[in-house]
Amino acid sequence: MTAAQSDPAAGCGKVDEPFHQNPCRQLSFVGEISAGRPFVLSFGEHLLFRLNPERALNGWVIEVAPEQAGAAGQDEYSWVATPPYHLWNPRYLDTSYGVSAKESVERSPREFNFVLNEQQYKRTADLVEKAVMSRPQSDNRNEAEIEKESQDAAEALLNLPVAKGRLSILDSRIETAEKSGGGRIEWLKFKVDLRVPCDFAVLKDSPGMPVDDSQCPAAKEHRVN
Repeated sequence: MTAAQSDPAAGCGKVDEPFHQNPCRQLSFVGEISAGRPFVLSFGEHLLFRLNPERALNGWVIEVAPEQAGAAGQDEYSWVATPPYHLWNPRYLDTSYGVSAKESVERSPREFNFVLNEQQYKRTADLVEKAVMSRPQSDNRNEAEIEKESQDAAEALLNLPVAKGRLSILDSRIETAEKSGGGRIEWLKFKVDLRVPCDFAVLKDSPGMPVDDSQCPAAKEHRVN
């Protein structure tokens, strides 16, 4: 087990920091996708990058997922680390929240965050729950106690180290709004860059997915077949 698997603090920057904030290894690949179809690519450590049409409106949701769902059935590692949680989110590559297909493809690049394993997911999801979710009626604490817990969780969430992703739209084809409400994204060509800790084991010699180790000269041996 590598440090990236076992250390819940492993990451390439904090939630609200820029894409290139810290030294990390960077994986890159280019893909194409048509409306209604998913895109799935494994990039190491039993993790998948995924464009999921099932959770989207006339497009896709950007996801990072484990190859097998965890014990709690969790199958998505980016939502907990990419705010905002109740509004439009850069992971929504679709026509939700009143965004037209044209506007959606123009919002590029899109930066997102993700955690690397179930341990990190549980920790981050717990912070999200305390920071932004409503309290059950059975919670008998006073307002001051609840507010302090929420503020502490929000601060901890923003300071949590995470891995970083960026999707850039290279070309697109859309169906106009006259035919289907806000329009429909028919086809995309895109590039994805993922920044992961220097000891994250990436797929060895994966075609079409170069790995930039220039910031991690001692990490080149951490590859998996």
